[in-house]
Formats: sequence, structure tokens, C-alpha cells
Amino acid sequence: MPVVLISVYILFCLVVGLYAKKTYLGFLGGFLLSLVITPLIMAVILQLFKVIKSID
Repeated sequence: MPVVLISVYILFCLVVGLYAKKTYLGFLGGFLLSLVITPLIMAVILQLFKVIKSID
């Protein structure tokens, strides 16, 4: 069971990394940060930066 949970966690990190590829962080930065601070929080941070960037 833990192997499945870890695999799902890494899969979500990869998805966030792919989303971060469009930002200044890039794929590797987004992936590594999502490993450290969870993919959900990283996705929210990326959304906030996207909103802030679109306001400028």
C-alpha cells in the first residue's frame, strides 16, 4: 500500500512540474518544490503567480 501512495504522490508532483514548465521555475523547479511542499500547495502557488502575472 505505501508503494501505491508514494507512486500517486510522485505522479501528482510530475503533473505540477509539467504545469510549472510554462513558468520561470521550469519543470525541474516545479517538480522539486512540489516534492518538498506537496503538490497541492505548489499548484495553488503556481495559480497565484499566474494571476499576479496576468495583472501586470
